[in-house]
Amino acid sequence: MKRILKKTWAVITCNLGSLLLFEAGYRIASFVLMTQLIHAAVDFSLKQQKFSYLTAENFGEFLSAPLSVVLFLLLLFLLLLLFLIEVSALFSGFACSYQKQKLYASDMLLLGLYRTCSFLRHSRISWIFGAAFSAPFFTAYFIVREISYIRLLKFTALHLYKSAKNPGFLYFGIGLLLVGSFFCVFMLPYAILEKEKSRAAFLRGLRLLKRQWKKTLSGFVILHGIMTVFLFGLYFVTMAGMTALVSFHVATENKISQVLIYSDWIEMSLGIAAGAVQLTVSLAFVYVIYARFHTHSKEEVFLYRHMEQYAWFSKVGKRRAAAMLTALFVAGEGLCLLFLAQSHNVSLERLTADTGITAHRGGARMAPENTISALEQAISTGADMAEIDVQETRDKELILLHDDSLKRTAGVSKRCGKWIWHR
Repeated sequence: MKRILKKTWAVITCNLGSLLLFEAGYRIASFVLMTQLIHAAVDFSLKQQKFSYLTAENFGEFLSAPLSVVLFLLLLFLLLLLFLIEVSALFSGFACSYQKQKLYASDMLLLGLYRTCSFLRHSRISWIFGAAFSAPFFTAYFIVREISYIRLLKFTALHLYKSAKNPGFLYFGIGLLLVGSFFCVFMLPYAILEKEKSRAAFLRGLRLLKRQWKKTLSGFVILHGIMTVFLFGLYFVTMAGMTALVSFHVATENKISQVLIYSDWIEMSLGIAAGAVQLTVSLAFVYVIYARFHTHSKEEVFLYRHMEQYAWFSKVGKRRAAAMLTALFVAGEGLCLLFLAQSHNVSLERLTADTGITAHRGGARMAPENTISALEQAISTGADMAEIDVQETRDKELILLHDDSLKRTAGVSKRCGKWIWHR
């Protein structure tokens, strides 16, 4: 077992820089893409169903509507496809690392796309089942953390939990799903690397698991224990560092709000990181178990084989071309994120926001209520919104005041007139 774990570590660290760059870029890009699409799908379905927004009362009707179901299935299809591309890219990277072959992040992406297209061709519709059945085991960390953070997922999970007559059966079903998913993970190297059809790949994966099931089970237990300790340690170090920075560099009245805001972003980022760590380490372990009994020849990136006919490519060289492609991908993703930031895109905030911070009466605790000073304090402390009180006097003038008299705020026993609205 010690030898297998050392080999797993070796295939991860052999091309560690390229692996980290690929995972960071791919995870961020796919996460941003999915949040944009989910936001658009939810808004479109709400609009078609004549709902202004989601509430506890209309959530069941919204979720069970045919349009919502179709959109959900399309998003799930895309999510499985993105998962399959990532798995194919990682397997390709580990295959190169196992043979001590150098590769770049762009190589991993291109090989992942190539192997995914090949898998789709020879497996046809069955690839969906192969990806869907293996995904829960590989993405458990990510799913748990993002469900607890993303509002729509959390609300859906709570709705399903409350609608279940016996929660015990729900937990049993989740456990059964994870166990079944575990038996499907060893089909992936056969389906992706050897182009086996899903059924044949599943049977070969079961034989591989049966061949050394004790080492496999103990190895996964050890790896998940190490990953859990690492992720908890990373969480506490990150939160402690952020809290220390806020304590030293933020004004006293703003510290609590800034800690809350930054902790939300850390929670979301660590959810993505946890998913990447689990998938990378688990796939590396699966590949090492698989590679002990299988050998493969070195494979070039298909794009380079087509480009060899061009004179400029022979002058530039494969490594420089790969580096240039990697830089191009990183620059493209950076420009996309910059565009979203400059356009004040709110898709992520709408999906992840759970509790909004409202400044009462404009921020009355730190400045006179319903004044410009109070609103400025609300803005500086990072409040999501500010509530103010508007009234109309008898002569039809609008004023910002909570009470119907000036007694409490100005010490004058004068009534203002009728109350119009309070928001």
